Amino acid sequence: MTRQTLALTRTTASTWGATFKKAKQVYTAVVQPAMTFGYAVWHNPDKKSHSTQSTLKQLKVIQNRCLRIITGAFKATPTSVLEAEAGVTLIEIHLNHQQAQTRERLQNSKPY
Repeated sequence: MTRQTLALTRTTASTWGATFKKAKQVYTAVVQPAMTFGYAVWHNPDKKSHSTQSTLKQLKVIQNRCLRIITGAFKATPTSVLEAEAGVTLIEIHLNHQQAQTRERLQNSKPY
């Protein structure tokens, strides 16, 4: 994730970089999927284990860093404000939504 974050930083330089819209598109199309890869295996919204909580905490830090890069916000800006301004949902809500879609897809799929 460090490489992904640094790549996002390089593409969004303040004077010549991508616009907010393009930077958000890069985040949602490249960084966020890489960040949540394998969520169906390790994320269970029903059980709040210590390992899941520590993983979510790390993902929140990464998302916070990426949103600051995209928006150009100061470090003192609250995370909830960053998420609202960028139009990005809380990472836990995103994972819960993805998990619900996966469960629905698996329930509706027909066995071979």
